[in-house]
Amino acid sequence: MLPIVSVKCSAFSNCFFLNFTDGMFQDWYHTHKPSVMPNFRPYVPGTIVTQWYQRFEKTGKAWTMWTMWFVHYMHINQLYSVVSNLGVYTGRKNISFVINRMELGLHIFRKDAYKVYINRLLNVWDEKYIMFPMEPTRLDWDGSYVPTHIRY
Repeated sequence: MLPIVSVKCSAFSNCFFLNFTDGMFQDWYHTHKPSVMPNFRPYVPGTIVTQWYQRFEKTGKAWTMWTMWFVHYMHINQLYSVVSNLGVYTGRKNISFVINRMELGLHIFRKDAYKVYINRLLNVWDEKYIMFPMEPTRLDWDGSYVPTHIRY
């Protein structure tokens, strides 16, 4: 087993050992964003997130979905999300390394919206939470098994 110190993730999973300090995603985004490349679309063929993004484009709300850009970046760089099954280790359902703080703003309209999720946040640490096998199971966007070896 190897400890995972830093893994790039998507917003669609409960992994979040994010390492944005290298700036690679930000650098890529700033060279591909709409103000620089207005005809570029960050689609990932065959994914539900692309369908959502396309609906947002039609309604003029694509700018609210930064995650599409990150999903595309992960796709073109063959990066994977790490999803921990904390319930196995803690005996609690719906437990997570991170939660959406549900702050008022773009998509949140109630001051107390965060209360729905606050009890799901992990509050006791154990190193076993970040111990993964040398060859973890990898799944493609559609959930199919990916039999290739992990890059180190």
